[in-house]
Amino acid sequence: MLRSMILTVLLLALAGPAQADLSYTFLELNGFWQSSLVEFKDPVTGRNISGDEGGVMLEGSLAVHKYIHLFGGYQWGTTVSTERLLGIGRLELDTEFGAFGGGLNHRLMGDRGSVFAQFGFLFGVTDPNLGFGDQDEYGFLFRAGLRYMPRWEPLDDRLELFFTSQVSNQNLVDNVIAFDIGSRYDLTNWLALSFAVQAGTDSFVGVTGGLRFYWWQLVQQLRGKDPKQDFHWIDRKTSPSRPDAGGATSGGAT
Repeated sequence: MLRSMILTVLLLALAGPAQADLSYTFLELNGFWQSSLVEFKDPVTGRNISGDEGGVMLEGSLAVHKYIHLFGGYQWGTTVSTERLLGIGRLELDTEFGAFGGGLNHRLMGDRGSVFAQFGFLFGVTDPNLGFGDQDEYGFLFRAGLRYMPRWEPLDDRLELFFTSQVSNQNLVDNVIAFDIGSRYDLTNWLALSFAVQAGTDSFVGVTGGLRFYWWQLVQQLRGKDPKQDFHWIDRKTSPSRPDAGGATSGGAT
């Protein structure tokens, strides 16, 4: 039974048309690596030693109106010091972070582009694994970006390019400015590969990669409906007889 379900999903992915739309209703699972913004202080030498962080993050967005969407996400990661600290050894921090908020989006260039802006709140927990207990973290973020689907044959309507800038502030970390630039390739109208590189303040660099799942487009396809018809909750509540005008999305982070 499970094998047949998996086979059905794979066949839909291979046979389906390109996304051909910039939807703001999706789920996305990514792995990430980044040079951590956290610095460890060696208790013997007093030197600050940086760390590398890796983990996974789950993000999502929901288009509640043609121009409005909600977003949220959660990530699990481990930061390891790049050097051994004298008297302690190599330190590890276990981190969990979440974010939620809302955003505005607007289409450009004949629906082949979209700009968006988001504001949200951050919360999380850091465990230094030293027996001192967890440290709670909280803050806010502002994010803005651009998404564009170029007319490049034979990738027309399958390739999306995006750029995102973000400013965040947390109680344990001062203002952080970060930039993402990347691309997504639509395997089908409901599944896309995603990859991005990151750079920011304090020599911060990183990479992310994973899958974006446009679940509403899959629902529409299974129902025999137009997969480009995006999900707009407010439109459905106020104008059930009017077809949706199409959606847009974040970047989670993008």
